[in-house]
Amino acid sequence: MGDLWTPSVIVTESGLRLIDWELAHFGHPSQDVGHFAAHLWMVAHRAVNSQIALNARTILNHFLESYRVVMGDEFDTLFGVEGVRESSVHVGSEILTRAVGAFQNDYLYGGLSPDHPIIQEAVQTASAHILNPLDMRTFDSLGWRLDE
Repeated sequence: MGDLWTPSVIVTESGLRLIDWELAHFGHPSQDVGHFAAHLWMVAHRAVNSQIALNARTILNHFLESYRVVMGDEFDTLFGVEGVRESSVHVGSEILTRAVGAFQNDYLYGGLSPDHPIIQEAVQTASAHILNPLDMRTFDSLGWRLDE
């Protein structure tokens, strides 16, 4: 899709619907996986209550578990460790863009100054995803870690 984020998913009685296809293109799935993960992390981070935060984390875990099941034996070929690395870097990049970058206004971090503790936590999380992508636990639900 190229731009999978929470406002692109509509829940209906008959299932999920995806909208917002204007950026659709052929690319690596790690972009959408990382983009969606980043937005769910931000929703959890800025949640007004613990239930909303839990729901966002649960949605991410179920999304990743289902993604792995659908890929089946082709996971390593189609996504694998490199896809996890790319997704993690994308998480960090998207959080930075939304927390301190060009897309801060009118979103979850709008109006917060760069020195605000919430912004600082988002920047630290983003930086960790970029600098140490395979050390992050964000994508553990994909079951990709061979050492555990």
